[in-house]
Amino acid sequence: MLKKILQTLKNIPEALWDVYAVKNELLRDKITQQQWTEFIGMAHTIGKKLARETVEKYPQKTVLDIFAALGLDLARINDTPDRVNTVFACYIEPKRIEIYEKNIRLACQVLRNENCENLLDDCALEDVLLAHELFHYIAYTMPELAINQKLVTLWHIGSFKYCSRIRTISEIAAMEFTREFLQLTYAPYILDVLFLYSSDRDRAIQLYEYITKIEVPKAEHS
Repeated sequence: MLKKILQTLKNIPEALWDVYAVKNELLRDKITQQQWTEFIGMAHTIGKKLARETVEKYPQKTVLDIFAALGLDLARINDTPDRVNTVFACYIEPKRIEIYEKNIRLACQVLRNENCENLLDDCALEDVLLAHELFHYIAYTMPELAINQKLVTLWHIGSFKYCSRIRTISEIAAMEFTREFLQLTYAPYILDVLFLYSSDRDRAIQLYEYITKIEVPKAEHS
């Protein structure tokens, strides 16, 4: 079953993954479809650009090599408390990155058990997670980036406007960064299903079915 799931998800178009990401955005109804199209395009551009710049700056270096060069504090956590049950790794400002090794071990085990190890480019799951968090650190050091700006107006009184950042476009940029940096043939969003599958197969199948039924608005194809 897992092999079918991964093979199907690997062939899902990028636009569908964008819609999947947006569906988790709390502010999605405050943003028009045209704005989403612009913001998503911007996120992909930034993610790809920063990945290429990082590879150029650190040629032939692994993610861990770059962590060391940047002085990042990597904490390997062997268990996963209930409060972060769905977290695989996280970035904590300014220089701490936590990775939950229990989740990685379970995912690697299920890949082996179902003969699916070769479906994910033979790239270590840890590298995928760490590359994603590396992007968030790099973005943190670049407050001028468009994705760091308050792009959506939540409300206004007279000339005063209260604006907010959009968390989703930072995540889309991080996914693009990860894919470009590691030269993956799949969207890193696949790990949402894989990690869930390793701990709760039924819920993972439900998530997989939900993803495959997502419809991409026509405007997304332009």
